[in-house]
Amino acid sequence: MIGWFEEKAPWLYYRIRGLDPNKYAKDYSMGWGNCDKEVLAEDFKSRMSPYNGEHRMKNEIGNPTTEVADYIKSLGKPYWL
Repeated sequence: MIGWFEEKAPWLYYRIRGLDPNKYAKDYSMGWGNCDKEVLAEDFKSRMSPYNGEHRMKNEIGNPTTEVADYIKSLGKPYWL
């Protein structure tokens, strides 16, 4: 967990997800909805979590595609699972 907010999410995630790197930050400096880790967390929750639910950012950036879900799967399981 240490270092999680020290770098932006991988550039490939930005590209696949269609995020503008100038509008998203590695942390909460641009607000909750513009934190790349929160977008990734919402993507994970809506596509893969057993606690799946509505994507809370879908009105701003849309729901994640299958390609996004496949990329997140390629990152491996979170340490807490």
